[in-house]
Amino acid sequence: MADSADLRADPETVRAQAEPGEAGAVEEVEEEQRSLIRRLLTANTSWTLLVLFSLVLGFTLARPTQFGTLFNFRNIAIDGATLLVMSVGMTFVIITGGIDLSIGSVLIFSGVIAAKVMAAVDHSQNGSVSQILLGLLAALAVGLGWGLLNGVLIAKGRIPALIVTLGTLGMALGSAQLITGGVDVRGLPLMLGNTIGNGDLELTGMGFLFRIPWIVFVAAGVTILGGIALAATRFGRHTYAIGSNAPTSPPRRWAVIRPTTCRPSPRW
Repeated sequence: MADSADLRADPETVRAQAEPGEAGAVEEVEEEQRSLIRRLLTANTSWTLLVLFSLVLGFTLARPTQFGTLFNFRNIAIDGATLLVMSVGMTFVIITGGIDLSIGSVLIFSGVIAAKVMAAVDHSQNGSVSQILLGLLAALAVGLGWGLLNGVLIAKGRIPALIVTLGTLGMALGSAQLITGGVDVRGLPLMLGNTIGNGDLELTGMGFLFRIPWIVFVAAGVTILGGIALAATRFGRHTYAIGSNAPTSPPRRWAVIRPTTCRPSPRW
């Protein structure tokens, strides 16, 4: 009985005694697992995360009372949330083989327009939800306008994306400076700052109180939606197809082929 148990516990013996189909399935599963581990170890993202964690650990050990504090990590999360939302859109652009240098200036211009709209709609100090939503819609509208301008000049005008977005970078930033006169916009609703701006979600667990900024949840939601759109939708597959080979990517319109008469070349 002991010998029988040892034989059943030996993977090589199990593979040898299994049916040919079962043995092949076992080998395929093991090969997939080895391939997954190999991809994770050789992926650039894995090494990037490793370097990031090493830097955080190093700074925390070097300055534990200045860097390794919850207040500092909260500030890093708030600053990184804005960059994360911008990176989601930039991911689609880079996958298609393009580049957008104007994304930061468009962000500034959209923020200025949103602040101006919110300040003009309601002059109360606390503000309202409708005021914040109007500012959000205004920011999305002007951001869409700059994106359409870039897209038309690149796709229809056949101008390189580097040149177009470099020009709109200066246009958007200069327009924001002209609108504000170089002065910060005042009169924003306190509700915006107390919620999405600097508000926290308080979570209690294991005797600790965790304060997670709301903007982090917004950035996480945008990232999840962007990942789903890229990996599980037709739009995402077309994005990958354009990036791998634009001339052979799926066409957006049907092509009409008219029959013609073939004539032999004089060289024949």
